[in-house]
Amino acid sequence: MTANKHLPMLGLLLALGVAALVPVARAAAQAKSAVKRPAAPTGLVVQGKIKAVTRPPRPGSVPYKDAVIAVHLTGAKAVRGGKLPAGGAVLVYVWGMRKNKLTPAAYYKPGQTMTFALQPWDRVEEKYGGYNRRDFEDDDVLSLPVYWGEAARR
Repeated sequence: MTANKHLPMLGLLLALGVAALVPVARAAAQAKSAVKRPAAPTGLVVQGKIKAVTRPPRPGSVPYKDAVIAVHLTGAKAVRGGKLPAGGAVLVYVWGMRKNKLTPAAYYKPGQTMTFALQPWDRVEEKYGGYNRRDFEDDDVLSLPVYWGEAARR
């Protein structure tokens, strides 16, 4: 008789426990589905031809693990998100080496057409400006509008 007296209370506790788990399970499912969807690039996306590119150091040959390289992009046209300065020539900084491994950008070649998601350098300089950078020695290239870039799919 004593065991039967506690059955309604046990049922109530189970019901409350299941009700509490439903929002947790729903939130976990939403978070999992959000992780699967890659975010579309935001901001300015441009396509242009590489005129010149600097080379990153050989991994392990320098005391640092990350390096930024420079890409001189010409004939660049906005694909989405805004406008470029007249002339379509820009200087784009990208990762050339991360964690002592060359990135795909390390293999860019002059004449190659690329699409980049760009952010004005002055907005990201605090974040990326402290990394070792392989830059051009040409003052004309260094005077172009400067961006941080990441390869983007159109």
